[in-house]
This record gives sequence, structure tokens and C-alpha cells, in this order.
Amino acid sequence: MLMKIIKSDYFFASLISLISTAIFFWANIVGDAFFWEDIVEYVYPFQNFAATSDGIPFWNPYTFGGMPFFADIQTGFFYPLNRLLDLFVTDGKLPFAALQLVILLHFTIAQLNTFYLSRKLGISKYGSILSGIGYSFSMLMICHTIHPMIIYQLAWLPLVVGVLYTSFAKGRIYLGVLSGLILGISILAGHPQTILYEFIFIGLFAFSFLIKSFKSNDYNTVKLIVSTLLTFILAYGIFTVQLFPAQELADLSQRSEINYEKATEGSLHFKQALTTVVPNLFGTVSGEDLRSASFYLPFEGVQGIHYFWETSFYFGTLVFALGLFSILVGYKDTKVLTFASISLFGFLFSLGSNSFFYDLFYNLPYINTFRMPARMMFFVTLGFSLLAGIGFDLLLSQSKKYRKELIIAFSIPLLLTLLISTGTLFDSFNTPELLQDDISSRAIGTIVILLLAFGIAYFTTIKTLNVSLSGSLLIIILFFDLYSVGNDFNKSPQNPIEAQIPNGYKMPQEFKNAFIPKLPEDIFRVNMRLYQPVRYMAMKRNQGMVDKIMLIEGYNPLLLQRVNPPMPNVDLNMDILNVRYSVGIDRNLNSPRFYENMDRFGNAWFVNKIVETDSSNIKSIMESGKYDLKTTALFEKKMNFSSVNEEPTSKIECISYENDRLEYKISNSTDGFLILSEIYYPSWKAKVNKKESEVHLVNYCFRAIELKKGENHIIVEYDSETYNAGLTISLITLLLSLVSIITLRKYEI
Repeated sequence: MLMKIIKSDYFFASLISLISTAIFFWANIVGDAFFWEDIVEYVYPFQNFAATSDGIPFWNPYTFGGMPFFADIQTGFFYPLNRLLDLFVTDGKLPFAALQLVILLHFTIAQLNTFYLSRKLGISKYGSILSGIGYSFSMLMICHTIHPMIIYQLAWLPLVVGVLYTSFAKGRIYLGVLSGLILGISILAGHPQTILYEFIFIGLFAFSFLIKSFKSNDYNTVKLIVSTLLTFILAYGIFTVQLFPAQELADLSQRSEINYEKATEGSLHFKQALTTVVPNLFGTVSGEDLRSASFYLPFEGVQGIHYFWETSFYFGTLVFALGLFSILVGYKDTKVLTFASISLFGFLFSLGSNSFFYDLFYNLPYINTFRMPARMMFFVTLGFSLLAGIGFDLLLSQSKKYRKELIIAFSIPLLLTLLISTGTLFDSFNTPELLQDDISSRAIGTIVILLLAFGIAYFTTIKTLNVSLSGSLLIIILFFDLYSVGNDFNKSPQNPIEAQIPNGYKMPQEFKNAFIPKLPEDIFRVNMRLYQPVRYMAMKRNQGMVDKIMLIEGYNPLLLQRVNPPMPNVDLNMDILNVRYSVGIDRNLNSPRFYENMDRFGNAWFVNKIVETDSSNIKSIMESGKYDLKTTALFEKKMNFSSVNEEPTSKIECISYENDRLEYKISNSTDGFLILSEIYYPSWKAKVNKKESEVHLVNYCFRAIELKKGENHIIVEYDSETYNAGLTISLITLLLSLVSIITLRKYEI
């Protein structure tokens, strides 16, 4: 049994996947290099918070004064491989190396899943490995380690397509159920734009075989439609546990106006198509030294290094040549035509405002809610990687007949590369003189790769080289090519855990001790960002989630509409937000320092006077400073309460302060309201003396709970109805999926 496993193609592919991933990312694995950009600023703090929290962390008290956590779709809490991170927590912290390893694992997964898809399509072992290498180490995948949610989903996409294709080929609906199950679990990683694009990819793939089924009897049309629909429906059902809370959060969040110009930001330039043969034609960006970033291509007149990783897609000139070869030879074959068409669709869409094609889809639901249409270039990357595997196999079968097509397929990228190597296009591309020699050298390197690959391909056709040797040589050439292009991108020298602020999260222990609240006795927040008279940050933007410091700042694409109270001045703003330490400028030393705020309201206070207004006036009333909010509460609706003239006395004790649960005891001399310096969100529910009580929106963005005179025991808990509804649907969908797979498989349906 063991020998049978060792001799299997999948065992061989697994070894190749592990070895190639280890070689490509060796510096990251051994701790000599580190991921950077959004991994450090956004992903690590969020995953650290998720991994170090007890249970499901619905609320995050450490950024922006508090905001929903689980409902933020990109946290991907229920994505299974994210939960592997829980196993690595040490001394209350998630090691950065653990996050890197989980991300790197997906490059192995991507290769294996592409190998699986290729084999199901009938591609040979070596052709399938070639496809896996081309897809997994393409610049689109390498650059989006910055956004691992994208990598996670794209790593599983080939498996979804492979299982669905097998469903078509065998006429087995249970495989359609299985593809939906895999897709649903994978999209829990939580990148909405990629989810939309994946659904389009799968839809186009299924549509091509639907057309084929109408023209011939190769596929059962009804079963094909049923399997495809089940894939989408079940994936949606599984995803509802994350989707429903995310939709609620989106409705209550600040939304940047997405117009056509914003939606098409990051549209691929048509001339960037030439980077298919000569990568980094317009410069490059590397984590090793951002100061030497050379990417010079402006987008709508604006330059930015982020456009490099948003529009890079290079998948190897060998993959391009073999893909062209398969199109020239097998254009009548359904599989070739399918992936060629999908690739063309993805390229035209990625052009965004630079092509009429995007405009055809702009007004369709969801399309215009996302920027960076060039992210759809994974259509081209996966499409051509699979076409390259088919092209490799064509070298082995009736290959002499197709020698002319082979020459044409390699001549096209060769001629384009020769044109670039001579510098003919430098003037029209406004290529900086400093980069011209490097680009010419890269083009010459591509020429060498093409000539070597063509020689191997040619000798394979005349059977001078056997399949194993030619396949191995082409795989090595492709890997070397992709390694030389993308290896440096993820090599930041800064260890974000060990580097001092601002390069990393390390800060002097005495500062950390001062800034961490002593819960539940001493609850306070910290203001660490300065805008005037200079811009300054005393910590990393999401430092709070790493060190449990309750900041009023943070970094997140989503921000609640009601998060920063509109007070008459900054000092009052700090007071009501319960900020104890606030950064400012020491005029004597002319440098930033922290000041202690002695006038803060505290985490909770009691009032018995209220003012009723409406949402249209609340901001202006708050800004006017007309009312002392330490004694008066502003409500935006009619309240069944009359203000009390008597000056109240109260004693408030916080019994417990947790992410998702707060508990107080209060003795108050009159009827009134407990005001919490906690951001309001509709999922917070209260119980007063074991009876349910409403949590009201007060003072623009805070919580209030009505209390009767006397001794009161208050529990405030996060209890999301949208989560409960989504969880129910997801569990039912999972159960139905598993039962359906077992039952339908038993009866060979």
C-alpha cells in the first residue's frame, strides 16, 4: 500500500510542490526575510487578535474606540486554515512566522489543486506539474501574498473547477455538490472581489460545456446545469454565516463614493500585455528595499508602487508560448477553446477604462463596487497555465504534424522580446534611462529561455528527448524563470515583531505597561496619532490588536459611520472617548510626547437629564457644545422619559470587561441612564437585573441603558441576529451537502 502511494502521480506532485515552495520562499521559512505591507499593517494584527481571543471575537475594542470584528468579512475567522493559527499562539501572541507558514502552505495547495484539475482534463503528469508551477508562482500569486485572502481563495479554485468538470464528464451530481462544498469553505477566507470573479470564472467554464452539450451528446445537459447551480447555491449557503453579518456592517459603515473613475482605478494598460514576455518592463517593487522601487508607470496620471502588485501577472514566457501552441493546434477542442476564451475575457475586463469591454459589465450588480479590475488577470494566469499543460502534451502526440504551429508559437514572444531588447519601445513608454539597461538585459534573458525551451520542445517532437527528460527540463526552466522574477518581492528585512516602532510592533516595556488598561478596574483608551501641527504616529496603526492597547485609531478598509463624536474641540473629544493618554507636541523639546488626560469621563457615567432631537440635527448640536454631556444625554428619537431636576448620585463598578461582554453594578439615586463610552452597534443587547433592556444610541455614537432608581446589575452582550441566522443556514447547508454527497454517490447519481 505504501509503495503504491509512493509511486503514484499525486505523491510525486506533492513532493514537487513542497520542494518548489520551500526553494522559492526559503528565506521566509528560515527567518531571513519577512512578508510586508498589508501583511504587517492589517493581516497580522487581525489574525493575532482572532487567534488569541477566547471563542469567536465578535467585537474588537482595540481600534477606533471599538468596532465589529467577526462581521468584517476579510477577517476570515471561519476559514479552516486560519484556525490553524490558534495552535501556534505562545505567551498570548501569534508568532509572525506561523502566519507566514500558513500563507506559504497555500502555494503548495495551489500547485496540487492545479495538478488535480490538469489531470482531470486529461493532461499528462509533467504537463500538469508545468501548469501548477506556472499558476502558483505567477507574479499575480506572488505579489498578492500582500493580500493573502486572495491567495487562499485562488489556491482552491482549481480544485473546485476540477471537481465540477469531473461532475460534467461522469454525469455525477454529487460531485457538483462537492464542488459547492469546497467553494463555500474556500470563500470563507473573505475577499469579496475575488469571490465575485471566481463565480464569473466558474460560470464561464460551465457555460462553455453547456454549449458543447447542446451540440453533442458528450455531456448530460440537465445534470450539467444542476451541478453548476448546486455549486453556486451551496457555496452561497455555506458563506451566509459570514455574509449576513458583513452585509449588516457594510450598511452601517462609511462608504467612499464609487464612481466610474474610482471603480476603474488600477485598470491594466494595454501595453502591459508585453509584460507577458518581458516581466518588470515598467520597473519593479521589492520588499527588500522600497526606496529603490523603480516602477514608473502612471495610472490616470498618478504614480504609486501599489499599482505594481495590482497589475503584475507574469506567468512565464514558456507558459505563454506553449499556451499559444495549444490554441494554434487545438482551437476546435472544447477545453482549449474554453480556457482561451476565459483568458481573453479576463484580459479585456482587466483593461477596465482602457477598453470598451469593461463598460459592458459596469452597471451589472456588484461589478462597479470594486476597484482594481486588473485583479481579474487570474483568468489569464490559470487559463494559460492549463493551456500550457495541453500544449506540452501536443508535443508528444502527432507533434511532427504541428511543427509549423510550434515555430509560430515561440516566434511571437521571441519577436516581441527582440523588439524590447533593442530599446525600440523605450521612448514611447517613457522608460527612465536608468532602467533601460536592466530591461534590455531581462529581455535578453527571456530570449535565452525561449530558445532553450524551443530546443527542448523541438527535440521532443522528433523523439530525441523522452517525456520525463523534456518535461523535467521545461519545469526547471519555468521555475527558474519565475523564481528570478518574483523571488525578491516578499523579502523584507524587517521582522515586524522584533523591529522597533515605526518599522515593527516592538516598544519599550514601560510604555506598553502604561498603555495597557488594567481591566476591569481601570479602563481607558489611548490616542497615538497626531495630525496637527505635524503628522505623527507613535505606534503601528493596528498596534492595539497586537498588544491589547485600546486605541481610538486603527487601519481598516471598513469604518463605522458613527465612530468619532463631533465635539466642539479635540480636548472634549478625548474626554468623552475616555482617552487617558494622548500624543501631542512638547513645545520645549519640539518633539512628540504623551500627555495624561485628567478630565476624561471614564468608561461609564450616569445621567438623569436628556435632550431629544433627530439624526439631521445631532451633529450640529454636538459640535455646538451647548450641553454638558457629563450630565445630559442626547437621543435621536422620542424617549418615554422625563428629565429629573434632582442632582443624581451614583456608584458605578465594572465587574467584568471582555471583548463581547460587559458587566456593571450601579447604585443610582434617581431614574436615569447608564452612559457607556463604548461605540454603539445594533448587535449589543442588555439585561438589567436579568430583564432584557434596550441598548440605545446616545451622544451620536455611544451606548445608553435606561435604569430605575436603586441597585442595578447590568450585563451588556454582543448577540448578533444576522450571525445567528447565517450560522443556521450555513449549518443546514453543510449538513444537506454531506448527506447529499453520501446519498447521491451511493445511488451513482
